[in-house]
Amino acid sequence: MNLGIRTLAFTMVIIMATVMLGISSFADDKKLSLQAESSFALSASTGEVIYELNPDKRVNPASIVKLMTAMVLIDNIKTDDEYNNKLEVEKIYDKKDLILSVEDLVYLMLRFSSNDASDELAEYSKGSIDDFVSAMNAKAAEIGLNNTNFTTPSGLYIEGQYSTAKDVAKMTKEALKYPLIKDALGTSEYVIKSMGLNVDNQKELLVGGDDVEINGKVRSPEYKGVYAVKSGTGEEEHMKSMVAGVVDDDIDIIVVTLCDTEESSLVDTIKLLDYSIKHVSRNPLIKDKEKVSEIRVNHGAITKVDVVAANKGYVYLPEGASKKLIHTVPVIDKNLKAPVKKGTVVGRYNIYLANELVGGVDLIVNQDIKVGWFPSYVYISNRASVIIAIVLLIILIVISTILNTRQRNLRKREEIKKARIRELAKRTVEMQEDRKKREWTYHK
Repeated sequence: MNLGIRTLAFTMVIIMATVMLGISSFADDKKLSLQAESSFALSASTGEVIYELNPDKRVNPASIVKLMTAMVLIDNIKTDDEYNNKLEVEKIYDKKDLILSVEDLVYLMLRFSSNDASDELAEYSKGSIDDFVSAMNAKAAEIGLNNTNFTTPSGLYIEGQYSTAKDVAKMTKEALKYPLIKDALGTSEYVIKSMGLNVDNQKELLVGGDDVEINGKVRSPEYKGVYAVKSGTGEEEHMKSMVAGVVDDDIDIIVVTLCDTEESSLVDTIKLLDYSIKHVSRNPLIKDKEKVSEIRVNHGAITKVDVVAANKGYVYLPEGASKKLIHTVPVIDKNLKAPVKKGTVVGRYNIYLANELVGGVDLIVNQDIKVGWFPSYVYISNRASVIIAIVLLIILIVISTILNTRQRNLRKREEIKKARIRELAKRTVEMQEDRKKREWTYHK
């Protein structure tokens, strides 16, 4: 009896220890210690808020402001040729009296965080810095930055300039929709020939650097999947800020750390990236390259092509929400004309939650399409044209064969008829000759 009680007690202790260990592990898993005064992690794919720390605290965003500067500039550019426009620049760093293109200045602003480049672009775009700043604040209101105000295009602090971690995440999400901004914040090569300068992005998250210690483990700061990084530094002691975009299994995540120290900014950003990738909700709605529809192709070697998802599509379903709230609407451009390259975006697979657009996936064509022959203008593919040509040829051959057969049969009947006539004439002559020989007389 006593043995049974002891066994039961021991079993209960083991169970309780296991439960407490699980609770402790769960708590540790959810715990995130950052030095930044405020931070935010957002799934750009689904709109899910993955993490937030003082998300609405107003701080000076420093050079992160340049993301808005770039957006307003690009919005005001009329044609792609304008990026090649040459500007007389009084000073960039220690170099004076330069001739640089608009695009050169964009890369200097976003990669090297050049304040001079920011001011030059602002004056070029709107004629004055004050007018440009007004456009920045109008853009902020347009994209829902309700707790943000700009006073400079460079991020240099002037009283009244502020933003929050939440608003900076929204701004970054919007900025990364611009291909030029996304490229400038990435690792592509860019050279300014007039300065003899390689404008390479040397952010540690992108290209690596000295090892860092994260939660007791030493590792490289280069982070798999990170495709965009922008940092900013203010004059105050706690004024290192950073934003980064990372893609993990087709989920796009944006992380923000504001008002951090120079020593801990990179480490905090890596911690927040780790946390976000681990805790982001993953509820797939559509598979990578899953067929959504097919569309007709004008003047193509083929006249129909499959439309597929460019990547996986996810939805964030808040706790307690019904899946019935989710619905999807594919929006496809029907005016597709050859030639078309594989991967060309032809639409968007929009994902809605309770009638609110919360995400989506680009829709693309899944193959190259060359220009077709003349019949393709009326949506007849090259293959169909060949088949039609073969069928028509067969029909012509059959008709020709039938006509030739009929002609041969007609000639044959004529020959038979003529042969009968000749035979009858011959027999008549023979009969007449025979009568003459016998001297027969013909009486009616």
